[in-house]
Order: sequence, then structure tokens, then C-alpha cells
Amino acid sequence: MALWVGHSPWRMAHADDFRNDPQMPLKSVSDLPYEFFREKVGGDMRRASQRREDGFTLVEMMVTLIVIAVLVAIAVPTFLKARERSQERAAQTRTHTGLKATKAWAADGKPVPAVGNLIVQLETMEPSLDFEEDPGPAARVKGKVYVKVDGSVVTLVSKAQTGQCFWTMVENGATSFAETSCDEGAPAAGDPAWGPRW
Repeated sequence: MALWVGHSPWRMAHADDFRNDPQMPLKSVSDLPYEFFREKVGGDMRRASQRREDGFTLVEMMVTLIVIAVLVAIAVPTFLKARERSQERAAQTRTHTGLKATKAWAADGKPVPAVGNLIVQLETMEPSLDFEEDPGPAARVKGKVYVKVDGSVVTLVSKAQTGQCFWTMVENGATSFAETSCDEGAPAAGDPAWGPRW
């Protein structure tokens, strides 16, 4: 028996489901129950619409990229500033550790020796640091503690990766600190750059 199913490919495909069902004798598509169309056709349409919504639209992608760019623009300068502070703190720590070794050596009241002898003594007391005589602004490198002796005044300096130099000066037991650009020499004894802390 021929069954009219209209022009819908879906109806043509599903008409066989009911043609051979003895409980649902069909003469035309209009005999199909409403629930059948609601569940079958509606379900297929919902699934098709879900398949279409699985991807991202261009607008969504652009908004995501803009949000990521804003977050990067905020985070990168903060990270760089934190890294600079960390590098400067490392140079301050080297200079401060050298200062402690110098004070420990001077605690016995010994006269300040020549710079070479003082460096040997400091390296014995603090082997983790690399002490050298201060070669001047152009030759200073990072990671070392430079020592300068001028009479009874001992000056220590360490260079940070940022190009800043951190100084400490010991004169008759008194300690002063200064921070300058490494392109400059040590501040003079009465210079206001010297203070009780960096």
C-alpha cells in the first residue's frame, strides 16, 4: 500500500517506522500522532540547533582576546617591577653581608689594612661572597662585592642587574648607606646621599 508522506525527507525516512506496525495502521501522514511529531521532529531540530551552537563566534573570540590582552598589559609591568626589586634586594643583601663581615673583623679594634689584605680577611670570614678591589664605575660587574679602603674608611659596593649600586661605608665604627647609579663613583663622605638606610 502506498503511503503519502509529503515532501519532507524526514517524513519519508520515518514513514517506514509506522508502515509495518500492526498497532498503528496508517493511511496518510495525517494519521501520525501529534506527540510523534513533537518528540521526533522537535528533538531533531533541537539537536541540530545544539550542533550549530557548539563553536565560538568571531565576536566571542575577539572579546576573549581583548580580555587576555588587558590582563597581560596589567601583569607584565607588575612582574618587571617585582623582578627589579628582587635584583636590587640581592645586591643590598650582598653589600650588607660584606658589611657584617667587615664589622666582625673590625670588632677587635685592629687598624684597617691595605685593601688586598682586607679582602683576604673578608673572604676568610664570608666565603660565600666574591670580594674584589673596586675597579671604578666602568669595570664593575654584577654579583661581586667591591672593597675600597681610604685611610680608616672602608667602602663596600655591589651592583644590581638594574644598574644601581648599593654602597655602605664604615668609618670609626659608624655605618652609612647610599644608592647611586653605577655610572657614578662613590658619594663623597659628607654627601647627603649617605644615610642610615638605603
